[in-house]
Amino acid sequence: MRFNSAYAEGDLLSLRDLLEEKTGLYLPAEKLDQLENILNDSREGLASTCPREVVQSIAACSEEGRAYLNKLIAGVATNETYFFRTSPHFEVLKNYVLPELLQAKSSQGKKTLRIWSAGCSTGEEPFSLAILLLETLPDIDEWEVTILATDIDLDALERAEMGIYRPWSFRGVDPEIIRAYFRPEDGESLRIDERIRNLVTFQPLNLMSDLYPSSFYGTTDLDIIFCRNVTIYFRQKTTQKVVHGFYDCLNEGGFLLTGAAEYSPQIYQDFKARVFPETVIYQKLSFKERISPPRAVSPLWPPSNVWQPPRPPAIEAKIDQAAQKKNDRDPVDEALDFLSEGEVDRALVFLAGLAKKNPQDSRVCFLLGQISADRHHLREAAYWLSRALVLDPLHLGAHYFLGLLWIEEGKMNEALQSLKKTIYIDSNFALGHFYLGKIYKDQGQVEKAYKSFASVKSLLGSASRSETLRGAEGMTAQQLLTLIDRELDYER
Repeated sequence: MRFNSAYAEGDLLSLRDLLEEKTGLYLPAEKLDQLENILNDSREGLASTCPREVVQSIAACSEEGRAYLNKLIAGVATNETYFFRTSPHFEVLKNYVLPELLQAKSSQGKKTLRIWSAGCSTGEEPFSLAILLLETLPDIDEWEVTILATDIDLDALERAEMGIYRPWSFRGVDPEIIRAYFRPEDGESLRIDERIRNLVTFQPLNLMSDLYPSSFYGTTDLDIIFCRNVTIYFRQKTTQKVVHGFYDCLNEGGFLLTGAAEYSPQIYQDFKARVFPETVIYQKLSFKERISPPRAVSPLWPPSNVWQPPRPPAIEAKIDQAAQKKNDRDPVDEALDFLSEGEVDRALVFLAGLAKKNPQDSRVCFLLGQISADRHHLREAAYWLSRALVLDPLHLGAHYFLGLLWIEEGKMNEALQSLKKTIYIDSNFALGHFYLGKIYKDQGQVEKAYKSFASVKSLLGSASRSETLRGAEGMTAQQLLTLIDRELDYER
C-alpha cells in the first residue's frame, strides 16, 4: 500500500501499464514512486502534469506524448555505463569468441562481421566493441565490419552521437587505450577518435514494438548481439519475445551476451550455454544441433561405480559442514543430476555458479572442461582442464581429456606428455596406454607402439569383454581389443 501520494494510485497504474505496452519497461506496484518522482521533477518537463494527461497524450501519439514518453523512459531506465564495463565479456570476445568467429568466417571466404549493441545507452558499449576490434584485427580494413547501436532513449542516443565523454566514463580503462582512441575536448572531456566513430551506426529502436530481424534496421545475419542489463526492466513474457527476436537475427553459431542476472533456462532454451572464465554467454544452435536430440556428456567421467576424483581435505570439510548445517547434498551431485537428465546447459550455468563460489574445487573445473570438450569447444575445455590440474595435479581425468584435446589440435608432443601422466597416476588405465600407442605408431616409433598396445591387451586380458571402459564413451573391452588388433596389423 502506498501513502502520501499526490496522485491517485489508479492513474499511476494506468501510466505504468501504458509505459510497459509502449516500451516493455515494467514497474511493480511498490515502485510506482519512481513515476511520481519523474512527474514531480521540473527538469523532466513534466512538473504539474497529472498522470491522466500524460496517458492521454502518449496514447494519442502526439508530439507532446512522444516527448513525455521519452522523459519517462529516461527516468525509469538507468543509463549507468562506462567503457569496457563488465570486463569478462570483453575478455571472452577477445580470447574466445572473435578467434572462433574469424576462423570460421575466413574458412568460408566471408570477411564480414556484424554486431548489434541493443540498449547501447550513451554509446560507451558499442565504442568499446569498435576499439576491441581495432586492437584485435590487424587486417580490419580487409573486413566488412558493422556495429549497430540502438536504444529507445532518444536523449541517450543524442549524447552517443556526439561521442564526447567525461572522466567518469573511463574508470578502469587502460591509459594507453585512452591516448590511442580519444582526443582532448573542452575541460576534462574527451572525444572519440573518428576511426572508432566511423565503425558504429546509431539509431533508435524499440525492442517492444519495432520489427527485428529487419533489413531496414540492419538486424539480419548478425554474428554477435550485446544486450546487457536491458531485460531486467522487462517481465518474462516481454523478455521471451525479445530473445526470440534475437535468435532470429543471429546467424547459426552467432553469440548473445547478456547481463549476469538475466539467465533463465526457459527463456534461453533455444541457445546453448558457453561457460568461460567468469561469465556465461549463449550461442545459437546450428541446424544439425537443432535436429539432434539433446544429450548429456556420456559417460560422466568416470562412471561413479568405478572411480571418483578424491576431494581435497579443505573441500571435503566445507561440504561436510554445509551438509550438517543445511542437510544439503553435495552441489556437484546436483550438477551430475542435470547432466544425467540431459539438461547440459542448466548444468553448465549451475557449475559456473559453483566455480565462482568455490574456485578451489577441481571437480567443478573438470566437469566444465569435460562438457566443453564434448561440445568441441577446445579453448574453454583447455582452460578448465588446466585449471583443474592446477588445483589437483594428479587428476587423471583432466590429464586424459587434455591429451585428447592436444591430439585433436595436432599437438602431439603435448598429448604425449598428458597421456604419459595418466599411466603414471594409474598404470592400469588402459585408454592411456592405447592413445600413447596410436601416437607412437603415427610417429613411426614401432617398438614403443607395440609395447603400449601389448600393455592394453594384458590389462584387458582378465576383464569381462562386455565391460564398459571408463573414459571410452561407452566402448567395451571387446571393442577396444578389436581396435588393438587392427592397430597391430602392420610389420614390426
